[in-house]
Amino acid sequence: MKSAKIIIIPLMVMVMLFPSCIVLKKTAKNSQNQAIPAKSGQDIWETKDLKPNHLALAESLIKEGFYDVALVQLKITMDSKNARVYDLAGVCARETENFKESKNYFKKALTINGKNASVHNNLGMLHAMTKKNDEAQKAFEQAVKLDPGRADFLNNLGYLQLSEKLYTKAEKNFKKSLALNPSDKTAVNNLAICLGMQKKDDQTMKLLLEHHGISDAWHNMACIYAMRNEPKKAKKMMDLTGTRKNDQTSAFDIQTIKPGDPENNNSATGMPGDIADSIYTKKYYPVMKQ
Repeated sequence: MKSAKIIIIPLMVMVMLFPSCIVLKKTAKNSQNQAIPAKSGQDIWETKDLKPNHLALAESLIKEGFYDVALVQLKITMDSKNARVYDLAGVCARETENFKESKNYFKKALTINGKNASVHNNLGMLHAMTKKNDEAQKAFEQAVKLDPGRADFLNNLGYLQLSEKLYTKAEKNFKKSLALNPSDKTAVNNLAICLGMQKKDDQTMKLLLEHHGISDAWHNMACIYAMRNEPKKAKKMMDLTGTRKNDQTSAFDIQTIKPGDPENNNSATGMPGDIADSIYTKKYYPVMKQ
């Protein structure tokens, strides 16, 4: 019994101190019957003559908002003829406000594949950010033409038309977008704004109530009234929600809001005046509820 204890205790200590030693039981053995240590991921890639998937890593980084780091990964694979690499590089450069570099990447992507709808859409967003609305509209229209089943492409085109006060065209595209993706609250709010700016208040309120709780619907209607420079209606609607005190919004604040004011742009996507995501900064007025 004593000898058994002498053997067991050192083994337990070894496992605690060197847990990696337990993998030796599962490793292969060479011709001399010696255990071959487990290889690292990098070793495995080299053995199989594979390379790390920099594109997949970049895509994951972009989702988390790490555009600079993602661009480093993309540059490693830029000798490829993959339009997706240059498309994402353009997105990274755009989101870090390197607009000239972004445009060059998108152009490169289109030389590889001129029928890539995603590139046209992303290029449209770049043009919209740099206030080249005519070019943005052409790019968005091309994206929709190439892939009419993408609800987000239709929403982007509709938003640009909304910002240009082309309400009839914008309304049509927002409705198409919602037909493809009925749960998209961004498109819902965009359509509500479009209807509201045409003073189709009954349709606007009906739409908001279909997709939001009653308090959020009132809140969003108040935002639309404010955009129309109707502060009394906005105040009345906000009073109904019971949230005005929490938002610390005054009638004076509402009166100072001017539709299209760049200072009211708080877009996370970079689209100019992206009123779907946030109509006004918190300094002036609460944003629309999603």
